[in-house]
Amino acid sequence: MKLIAHRGANKKAPQNTLAAFRASLAMPIDGVETDVHLTKDGKVVLCHNPNIDETSDGKGYINDLTLDELLQRDFGGYFSADFKGEKIPLLTDFLDLVKDVEIINIEIKTPYNKDYAVVDETLRISREKGLLPRVLISSFDPVVLRRAKDVAPDVRTALLYDFTKKAYWEVRSNLLAFAAGLGCSALHPYKHMITEDKIAKAHALGMKVNCWTVNERSIAAKLQAAGADGLITDVPDEMASFGGKEEKKENE
Repeated sequence: MKLIAHRGANKKAPQNTLAAFRASLAMPIDGVETDVHLTKDGKVVLCHNPNIDETSDGKGYINDLTLDELLQRDFGGYFSADFKGEKIPLLTDFLDLVKDVEIINIEIKTPYNKDYAVVDETLRISREKGLLPRVLISSFDPVVLRRAKDVAPDVRTALLYDFTKKAYWEVRSNLLAFAAGLGCSALHPYKHMITEDKIAKAHALGMKVNCWTVNERSIAAKLQAAGADGLITDVPDEMASFGGKEEKKENE
C-alpha cells in the first residue's frame, strides 16, 4: 500500500507546516496530504481549518486575512516551544519542498466565503511548478471536484466521504457511480466505511482507494487484506511495514 503523511508528520511537528513535511520526508512515505485556503489577497496557504484559531496564536478566518497578517502569527508554539515562530506555509513553498514525492494530495474544502477561486489558483500553481501529474485533489465537496476537472481535465481527483457529511447521505446508494461520474481517480473513505467488495468495485471502475485516517496497525492490516491502495496516516513511520518506500526497497 501507499503511505500518505496526513498534514505531514504531524505527531513530530505542528501540522501543515514545512517542519512537519520535512519530518515526513525522512519517513518511508509515498505521498503527503495537506489542506489549502485562499487568503484575502488571493494567496494559497496551508491550514486544515478555515480559521487559524486552533493552530496559531491568532484568530480569524483565512479568507478574511491577508498573507502579511497571517505571517505575523506563530503557527508552531501551540505544538511545542521548539517550533515557536513557525509560519503558515504558502502552497508554492510546500510544492518546492515535496516536488519529488509520488503523491501530492491537496484537500480543498468548501470555501468559507464560497469563493471557489481557490481551486483555480491551486491548479494554476501546481501546473506552473510542473507538478500537476503528481497532484491529487481531494474534497468532500462535489463542486470542488467538478471545478477542478473543468479547470484542469488532466488532474486526478478523489471523493472524500464519511458519516457526517450531508453529501454522502445524498449519494450513498450510488456512491461509486457518483464518484465515477465526477471523473474521480480515487475514493478517499473514512477507514470504517469501506469493504473488500466496495474496493473491488472501485477498482473495476478504475478508481484507487486511499483510506483515512489510519493510525492503528490492526485496521491497517484489515485494509491491506481488503485490497486498499493507500493509507492516509498521522504516523507513517509506525505504518512502514504495510507499505511505503521501505516495502518497495525490500521487494526490489
